[in-house]
Amino acid sequence: MADFRNSFEEDSQDLLVLDTEEIAAPPGAADAACRAHKVGQVQLDNFVIECLEERTKSTEDAIHRNKLKIFSQHASKPQAKGKQQMKSHKNDMDLLSSLRLVRFLKYCDTVGWVF
Repeated sequence: MADFRNSFEEDSQDLLVLDTEEIAAPPGAADAACRAHKVGQVQLDNFVIECLEERTKSTEDAIHRNKLKIFSQHASKPQAKGKQQMKSHKNDMDLLSSLRLVRFLKYCDTVGWVF
């Protein structure tokens, strides 16, 4: 029988998939998630103090994004040449379709057709 142990009692900083117990995130992701939580908590505390208690800022003021990297630290793979060509071809076809639609609508306007 498989070794069943409680993943929650394990003394590790790795994020695990519960059913397979494989590591689900890169090393250090748990620390990064904790840091992100702390940053968010500080922002919430500041919002409550400035907007709700002291009323020195409007509640409609923008809240700036932190752009924290937690799970997106992997380097992106360059696209294969075939995929780039397909994407470029699709973009060209979308542009051509848009141009045809604009031309058709201008024609309908000159003829007097109304939709």
